[in-house]
Order: sequence, then structure tokens, then C-alpha cells
Amino acid sequence: MVAVIAAVLVLAIPVAAMGVIGTAVVLFASGEGSEQSGVCAPIESTAMTAIPGPGSTEISLQEEQVANAAVIVHVGSEAKISQAGVLIALMVALRESTLRNLANPTVPESLEYPHEGEGSDLDSVNVFQQRPSAGWGSVEELMTPRYAAEAFFGGDDGPNQGSPPGLLDTAGWEQMELGEAGQAVQDSAHPEAYDQWRPTAQHLLQELGGSCSTGVSADGWTNPAPGQITGTFGPRGIICTGGICTPAFHDAVDIANAAGTPVAAAAAGTVSAVYTESMGGNIVEIDHGGGVTTLYAHLLEGSFAVAQGEEVAAGQTIALMGSTGSASTGPHLHFGLRIDGTAVDPMTFMEEQGVTLGTN
Repeated sequence: MVAVIAAVLVLAIPVAAMGVIGTAVVLFASGEGSEQSGVCAPIESTAMTAIPGPGSTEISLQEEQVANAAVIVHVGSEAKISQAGVLIALMVALRESTLRNLANPTVPESLEYPHEGEGSDLDSVNVFQQRPSAGWGSVEELMTPRYAAEAFFGGDDGPNQGSPPGLLDTAGWEQMELGEAGQAVQDSAHPEAYDQWRPTAQHLLQELGGSCSTGVSADGWTNPAPGQITGTFGPRGIICTGGICTPAFHDAVDIANAAGTPVAAAAAGTVSAVYTESMGGNIVEIDHGGGVTTLYAHLLEGSFAVAQGEEVAAGQTIALMGSTGSASTGPHLHFGLRIDGTAVDPMTFMEEQGVTLGTN
């Protein structure tokens, strides 16, 4: 099966409303890619109501705000940014502008372009509040949501070539807490404010990311998490912590990435167990039918997003990557797979399903 989609075109149509220029946004996709091309299928951008907000609140997002979030998700996917990286970008945009493409009267030119309100912080504009005077880009470029996302991510293919530095230009960002990484890019006066938007960002990534990331194979399987393979299936050295030692045989694959990286169901199924144990820490198990089950261990404390008995879709976020349990030596996902109760090599099984583990 060939997945259509390689690029996203954002068509912003000026709409006069209450004296402010608004936008009607349509997302288009074109081109061809493989089943795991890391690009996006077309999505319909609609308003969202009663979604998780800071703390225990619920908030609503208008269609234009959701469209801006979709642009960030699509740009991140096209650049093969990890889910953690996209989550950081969404958290920053939520904090800086609540995902509104803001003009600024201090920058009169910005008022000439489609926008969803006005800001007043120095000469900051757009969803990320990037400043033309700081070299982020021209006013015209910065008022384009796609360019703003590309500038935030940065990297070798970014528009600014590391000056000012985007997320990918920030040394060690993968090892930072999500809010800390956002602060490293933004140099904000309120770094603690980014983390409070994590629940909203996770909801948006789950809702909008289904058309992106590594994709679902023709057999219905997908990568449970992006990251580097740090442990393979088979014999390995014993790890002892606090008097508890791991077996000499590792019955899973370890995928390492930043703490807080979303962990997804590798295929559709029913959550058969959600629990905590001393060695594996926080664990979710999913029954996919036909005798096939998957296990996800060392999950971040307090990050369970599913409950026992719940039906899940392939690619649905079930928790966040962490380092819980005595057998963990750093943030990673312990991904196990069993057929009729017998552990099998997840890498071999997933390759047979058209999925390569350990990719962004």
C-alpha cells in the first residue's frame, strides 16, 4: 500500500472579522511516499472543545488554532522530528500564543498579513513569538505558520542555519525535560510555564499525529516510540540494582529517547493490564488478538493514558517514556512481544509487519 502525502500547503485566505484579519485554513497534501515515509496524510482541521488544559482545566481551541497545531505536526513529521520534539513545539506555541498567529502593532507590517489577534511583547510575532530583530526571519516569513515551525525546529535544513538556534541546534535537547528544551530555544522569562501545557500538547499530538509520524503499515502495525535502539533481544549482561537482578536473557528491545516521549500502541487491540512492578516500573500490556501481545515498560510516573479493558488504535498514545523500575538505567521504552505466551524478537516480528524499530 502506498501512502499519499509528502508536503503540506497552507492556504491562508484573509477574512474580515471584528476589525481583525482572520484566516480560513485548508491543508493540502501531495506527492508519494512509502508506508513509513515520515510524512502526513491530509487532515480536516476543526475546532476542539473540552480538551485538557493547564492543571485540571478544560479549554477549547478554534479551527484556526487547531490548523496552526496541524502545521507544526506536519512540519515536524516531514523533517522526521521525534514525537518529543513535536510535543515541545506544541507546548511552546500554546504558551506563547495559544496557537494563534499573532501580529504586533510594534511591527506595523505584521498587521498586513493574515493573523488571529495582536500581541505586544517587544517585536515578537506569530505562534512562537519570534522576533524579526533577533534574526528569526523577515516579517512576511514569520507571519507564515509553516516558516515559523521550520524556524523553531531549525537544524541543518532549517531556514536560519543555526542562528538563531532552533530546537535541533540546541545541544543535548533530547536529554532535557520537555519544558527545559522549549526554554532553551525561546529564552523565555517564564520557563516553568511551558510544562503546564503538556496535557494540551499531548492531546493535539494524539489527535493530529495519527496522520503523521512513522505511519501504520499495511498489516496494521506502527513504531511504538521514536529513538535509538540501546538493547536487543537475546543474552546480555545482568543488571543488579538494590539487590534485584535482571535475567541474563533480555526478552525485549530497548528504545531510548528523552523522558516524556509519547509511547504508542504498536497495533490495535485491548489493554489487558496496567500496573507497576519493582523491576519494570510502570507497565502497559496490550492484547492484539491471535495470541499476540505487547508489553511497554519503564513508563513515566503518572503518565498512563489508558486503562485496563480499553480498546486502543495503532499509534494511539498509551503513556510517556520514562525510567521507572530497578532495571532501568535511563529514559527508554522496554518493548516486549509475545506469541501464545512465548517471547519473540520484536525487531524481527515488526520487520515482518513492515515496521522498523528505533527510527524517528
